Amino acid sequence: MKFEDAKVGQKVKVIKTEWTTEFHLGKVGEIISIIETEHPEENYAAVAFFDTCNDSNLHEHFPFARPNGATGWWYCAFKELEPVHKVDTKGTNPKDLLGVKKVSISKFPAAGLIHGAHAMMDGARKYGPYNWRGNKVIASIYVDALLRHVTAWFDEHQEEAPDSGVHHLGHVEACCAILLDAQETGNLIDDRPVPGKAAEILERLAAKIKAKESTNGL
Repeated sequence: MKFEDAKVGQKVKVIKTEWTTEFHLGKVGEIISIIETEHPEENYAAVAFFDTCNDSNLHEHFPFARPNGATGWWYCAFKELEPVHKVDTKGTNPKDLLGVKKVSISKFPAAGLIHGAHAMMDGARKYGPYNWRGNKVIASIYVDALLRHVTAWFDEHQEEAPDSGVHHLGHVEACCAILLDAQETGNLIDDRPVPGKAAEILERLAAKIKAKESTNGL
């Protein structure tokens, strides 16, 4: 791996052991910091691992980089690392070369697809198949519905909707899918309110929270 190709958050695999130990050889981790030195050939990365010995220094050294489940970290030279899930296009046929540039539908989790389809089956039974194509879709109606399902699942710890036996999150997926379909086909009645300032508020509060954490950490 080259220094200029590395990014914080990127998943990498240790392929050499010049800086690292044999214990880390073959391990997959996540870059949590990139360190530049006065000598480019000595630039290195701090890599968090998820199946190594427990290392309490992870949060002490990198308080703002806390990958979920990380158990330790190690300094690695960039020549010791290679990106994971990288598609090798050398020697592949033309169809493969075109395919890697298209949306990979296989990346969508099968569990989500199945639960979403289960919810769509329930809707088809109640209202008729593809009723959301034959009738206009009012945005606020589906947003209200998906929020009710999210609330039931998250706040009440209820897995399935009592009236349908379908997972609440499957219903959420179905609502989102219908909204997207209606928007793409021009069948959506867009009754969203005048834009508010939610993003601005979140950004402002995030800055306040970060400042408070920094003050408490001194």
